[in-house]
Amino acid sequence: MFVTLSCVPQPRTRKRRKKAQSKIFLERVALPGAFSFYRMTAEFDSDRLPWEDIARAAGSLRRRFLLPPSLSPPKSSSIGVFSPQVLPQFLLFHFAVRVLREKNLAPQSTAITLTDPQAVLTQHIRRLAPFAKALRVLTVRPAQYEAAQHALLAQTGMALCVAPLTAPKPQSGVAITLSAAALPRDFSGLVITTERRLFLHAETVCGADVTLPKEIEQLRPSGIDRVQFASALEECCKMKSLRELGFCTVRQSGTDAAGKHT
Repeated sequence: MFVTLSCVPQPRTRKRRKKAQSKIFLERVALPGAFSFYRMTAEFDSDRLPWEDIARAAGSLRRRFLLPPSLSPPKSSSIGVFSPQVLPQFLLFHFAVRVLREKNLAPQSTAITLTDPQAVLTQHIRRLAPFAKALRVLTVRPAQYEAAQHALLAQTGMALCVAPLTAPKPQSGVAITLSAAALPRDFSGLVITTERRLFLHAETVCGADVTLPKEIEQLRPSGIDRVQFASALEECCKMKSLRELGFCTVRQSGTDAAGKHT
């Protein structure tokens, strides 16, 4: 479970008491086939949010908050913001498969490197085989990919190279990674990622945002990021069906051979 926070500032009037008043409402939201989550609304009439009261109302879920971008709890508070760990990897992977299909690159000359730190994509790696002559995975859990290596070799005849996340990064080809910061600036080829970064000789295709099923979108409080909300539903409420989604927004940038941005 997790808790979202929405804040409603109350205008102060002469009739209101000088002492700040705040009200906190907590609503439990039931999910079909998954654990529920909580929506919290804080009404306040002071210049600062009552973070201590908010944390107290959240109880054991105070470390699993989803907040609007404009809100940031003080460091001294016991409130923790939920940080997605799993779902963005699936969103990027499905997005990458779509991009590769649209790019129609020559498989016989394409090497693909996938960064999968927690080895959550072992059952999906074979979907990249039709687009590549060689596949490489960087992960902190190489042993988790052993079965996938044997299966891929038996099914397609392709050898899957698995290396530690700390191994040297590729210099060329196709790189699929949530963070492109670790790639060399002179990387050449195609980078499919979630952050806009310019390379000297590579095209960058960025995925962002996600289209949620209508029944899920209706539950998302205004101001809460869709990817973070979907990730919390998947990781904290066990709504595994969201792993089939992919990023839906494409932002592209690239350079020509002379290094001139286009």
